[in-house]
Amino acid sequence: DLFFLVSGKIPIWIECKSGEFRSSLPKYIILRERLKMDKANTLLFVMALSNEESSGLTAMFDVSIVNEYNFLTTVAHCLTK
Repeated sequence: DLFFLVSGKIPIWIECKSGEFRSSLPKYIILRERLKMDKANTLLFVMALSNEESSGLTAMFDVSIVNEYNFLTTVAHCLTK
């Protein structure tokens, strides 16, 4: 949904989902690899996902899966690298 460069050099890609998202994961992983982006800067924002689910899914898949509670912290981390 969003792709931008911070300071012209830090790429951040954010995809937003409000429903089923698991079937889209392979597509996002392939695109992330094709763009040569860090996992930490590739965010899949999923509403109503618990922090535990977010952490577990991020550990299992090659994208960072965030929710409305950890989104801003995750973006801030991307900006401070």
